[in-house]
Amino acid sequence: MIRTLVHRHLICFFRDRFAVFFSILGALILLGLYVLFLGKMQIDALSVQLPTESRPAVESFILNWVFSGIIISSSITVPLSALGILVEDRMQGRIKDFLVSPVSRTQLTISYLVASVIITMVILLLEVAVGSAGLAISGHRLPSLGGYLRLGVVLVLLTAVFSAIGAFMITLVSTQGGMSALSSLVGTLAGFLAGAYIPPIALPTMVVSVMNLFPFAPAAMLLRQSLVAPSLAEIGFPEDALREISVGYGLSAVSFGLEVTPALAVGIVAGWGLVLGGIALLRMRSVVR
Repeated sequence: MIRTLVHRHLICFFRDRFAVFFSILGALILLGLYVLFLGKMQIDALSVQLPTESRPAVESFILNWVFSGIIISSSITVPLSALGILVEDRMQGRIKDFLVSPVSRTQLTISYLVASVIITMVILLLEVAVGSAGLAISGHRLPSLGGYLRLGVVLVLLTAVFSAIGAFMITLVSTQGGMSALSSLVGTLAGFLAGAYIPPIALPTMVVSVMNLFPFAPAAMLLRQSLVAPSLAEIGFPEDALREISVGYGLSAVSFGLEVTPALAVGIVAGWGLVLGGIALLRMRSVVR
């Protein structure tokens, strides 16, 4: 029965072209900003003290960095859009129809969460494929096979965690208007909280430290270590400058003087997912009625 419900939720989402479009709108905005305005500024700023022949390596680094920003933005916004099916079903009274059939609230709740995870993973994998193809065609550095394997593991983690967080957010709204407002807010803030629109190097240290306590910036760090680190290593910065750039562009992180290791980043991301996901499961039983 859960499988049938999940299949139904998937069809409902992918048939709605506006839902699909708005789920990746934040990523499209980020891409537009860097293609039209910010990309050249970042490349020029990093290239100013380097030999001319290093500029292609800098371009690869920035493009991979933007690529990772698109992925992290989508991993935050897509689950929320996918769970919008629940809000619509609730508003249209379809949930009551489901519960008349031999379907328990628990099964129905799980079906929405599983559908959100599948939708998010499909869209993220499509973005990875399209982004990688674009980088390859333009002659820029791609991650190694090992990097893509690590990326796959990170995507599974982020998909599960941000679906859980999205489920918690869904319990805070009860109307389609509230859902639209929530989606707009999350879509606007996602890129900033993950350091995708503005790199951490441009923000005050205190702000960056606080950002690293939430799941968005550590999640972005995990992505960048798979996607961006190889291209950064090719630029040829001195060791001290390499460390500064790594922290400044979110490949590594420091929060209140404490280095955020990959293991700690996973703990922060997973911890937020477990806490808010647990609250969501308790609250969704009252939502799915």
